[in-house]
Amino acid sequence: MKIVNTILAILLSVFGMVSLIAGLSGITHQYMMFGISLIVVIPMWDEIYKEYKRYKNINRKC
Repeated sequence: MKIVNTILAILLSVFGMVSLIAGLSGITHQYMMFGISLIVVIPMWDEIYKEYKRYKNINRKC
């Protein structure tokens, strides 16, 4: 499941960057898509980072 979450976070990040570039190019509704992707991606990356830190701490204790 961790791999699926990481892939989804990467895809949403890429789509968010593409929508930001499109918004800067003049397509105005893409700013909203960038905002929506940020709202979804930031908690996803935070959760992935917490799982990574937890995994590293478990392996150091063993």
